[in-house]
Amino acid sequence: IKTFRLKYVFLAAKIIKTARTVIMNLSENYPYKEVYEKCLV
Repeated sequence: IKTFRLKYVFLAAKIIKTARTVIMNLSENYPYKEVYEKCLV
């Protein structure tokens, strides 16, 4: 069973790791972008 995180976060975003930070870059064409942003707030 896929969790919400696996289904909606990892498919929607690209994880970018730098020396000290981890950044999640969300695609501009992601269809659930508004829902995703509301969940983060």
